[in-house]
Amino acid sequence: MLTPLIPIASGKKGPPFIKDWPNASLDVLEEAMKMHPGCNLGLRLDRFLALDPDNQKAATFLTQLEKKGKLPPTVSWLTWRGMQIRLYRRPPDFSPLKIVHQGMNLELRTGVGQYVLVPDSKVKTGQYKWAPHLSPADVDEAELPAETLDLLKKLAGNGPRPKTENGNQGEEIPKGRRNETLISIAGSLRRRGMTQDEIAAILLVVNQRCVPPLSEKEVRRIAQSVALYQPEEIVVNKDHSLIFPPEVLSGIAGRFAKTYAQYLEVSEPFLFMGYLTLLGHIFSDRVTLDSEIHPQPRLFTIFLGESADTRKSTAINKVTQFFREMISEEDLTLIWGVGSAEGLAKAFAAKKKILLVQDELKSLVQKCRIDGSVLLPCINTLFEGNRFQSLTKSHDIKIEEAQLCLLGASTLDTYQNMFAPQFLDIGFPNRLFIVISDNQRRFAVPPVMPEQVRESLRQDLRQLLRHVGLLSNGGLYAMPIDPQAMKIFSTWYFDLEKTVFAKRLDTYGHRLLSLVALNELKDRVTADIASKVLALLRYELEARRQADPIEADNAIAKVEERIRRVLSGGPLSKRELERRCHKNRSGTWAWNTAIRNLTSEGEVIFDRKTGAYALANCHQGCHQSGGDK
Repeated sequence: MLTPLIPIASGKKGPPFIKDWPNASLDVLEEAMKMHPGCNLGLRLDRFLALDPDNQKAATFLTQLEKKGKLPPTVSWLTWRGMQIRLYRRPPDFSPLKIVHQGMNLELRTGVGQYVLVPDSKVKTGQYKWAPHLSPADVDEAELPAETLDLLKKLAGNGPRPKTENGNQGEEIPKGRRNETLISIAGSLRRRGMTQDEIAAILLVVNQRCVPPLSEKEVRRIAQSVALYQPEEIVVNKDHSLIFPPEVLSGIAGRFAKTYAQYLEVSEPFLFMGYLTLLGHIFSDRVTLDSEIHPQPRLFTIFLGESADTRKSTAINKVTQFFREMISEEDLTLIWGVGSAEGLAKAFAAKKKILLVQDELKSLVQKCRIDGSVLLPCINTLFEGNRFQSLTKSHDIKIEEAQLCLLGASTLDTYQNMFAPQFLDIGFPNRLFIVISDNQRRFAVPPVMPEQVRESLRQDLRQLLRHVGLLSNGGLYAMPIDPQAMKIFSTWYFDLEKTVFAKRLDTYGHRLLSLVALNELKDRVTADIASKVLALLRYELEARRQADPIEADNAIAKVEERIRRVLSGGPLSKRELERRCHKNRSGTWAWNTAIRNLTSEGEVIFDRKTGAYALANCHQGCHQSGGDK
């Protein structure tokens, strides 16, 4: 049996339940595990060395070493992502290393203060399992050959990652968080009035903490994108620095969004993505990519924000009204809600293309949760394909050649709490393209848009309709992809992280490539179009992280998870924490119980000196770095 083992909350990678876990005795750890049955287990690496691949290239590299006889068989297990962790005896005086080499990202984890999850630990998307015939019952921990150890040291550059210019090593920024972190920092700097060059200079320093670092070109692209905004115009979510890529707000949809935003308190991202969703509905049977899979440019777009302040309903109403005035009923079919799969089938019997508009997404979710309803699998299936069939004793539902789009809205808090397990099990959230946005009050009474301005937007849409008419010529136009655009998209695809947040992002990429190209009146996907689509997909990846639905079995657990998420951004005063977590919606009893649970378990700490709550691991890190973490 491997020891010492550390108890960690089930479904989590950390922090451990015991604050002083690096120095805790076996008796203390065993007692803690008895108090937390069914918890996840972390193996303390005082006397072990774990080879932990962070991506597929690292996993392949280790497999090749194994085939060459440079990695002897040893205790091994598979992570929830299917990556194999190999456990060896710790070499004398060996320190942790990171290898970032030719796209490979490999961690050598060892020593006091290090641990790694072991079977049968569970995280949200899977479970850790012993590799076949390599459990502790099958083999012992082997010793890593000196030749292999020298090779790994050489690839790591004989040391850890470089320090930043101020000499502080700082917290590592792992793959999957690099763009989000740099964009967040860039937004903060821009709001203070810094120029593009000043932002780029600071980001290049911070980039040294990324594992692996982004290219200098990518870092400067982030600085350039953020600098396109005026300091007071940066579009961010209140609690998180999620910035909609400004370079994407171009073409006909971009002009529409920027124009309407001058007369309404509606964010440009809502208007832009609403416009693209309507275009995808109209052109779903006219344009596709030059690909064997023939993707239709259909979107399931959801606006998320505060109920009144973000004017989500206004965005939906204005975009749909504009198109209804311009497009015939033959090409534009909107239905404002659906109660059952039978009702949806009836609508498709009349029209093959439908845009389902749900001003309150929760109402659709509630209809899907009715016992015996097959509305959820129906909508889920029609995202990927064009047919659905369900035959039972009580009903015979058959939908053929259907093309479904979805445009809806919800508050962020409602979105995170309304999905039952069956929605998450079937993957409904990763079929949605969510847009999180905020806006400021600008008009007590919104001004009237001049008719000549409105007419110019109509002319834009007429021009686009003529453009698509010429391309499709009454049939289906397969849009080609330029070689450079294909190279850009392929690089992104093969480097895409394998997490639940990234699922079906490639599907949206295929659909957006043709849609964004049409928006700019192009007849092919160019490198510029591919870059804009990737900016949208990176935004969507981070938006999904922020809006990740809370998986909990009861109201208390949901409040606890909401508190964890809000505090992950840093310490907050009692009043601010209650405001951001919407204490009034939870109720005093549920709120107080959740706070008491988190503080008694040591997950959350209340600092009496500052009057602020903080996550335990954040609080310790802030204390160690003088509060400037």
